[in-house]
Amino acid sequence: MKKRISKKLHKKFLNDVVYEISLSSLWRKRLFEDNEEDLEHEYKLKRFVFVATKHPMIFSDSLNNPDVI
Repeated sequence: MKKRISKKLHKKFLNDVVYEISLSSLWRKRLFEDNEEDLEHEYKLKRFVFVATKHPMIFSDSLNNPDVI
């Protein structure tokens, strides 16, 4: 597979997975438990960054409210 196509597929799949995780109570709870990072300023949001292992320059991040699980 060409590198350009591989990168596009990784980006698409990564975005799909991040979206699904953000909707899943089980995954949200697990991420909040595992992540001890400080909350984001006055909004009290936690930021999660997901990185494609084959292409580390491809990532997706998500801001989440820990009160909503």
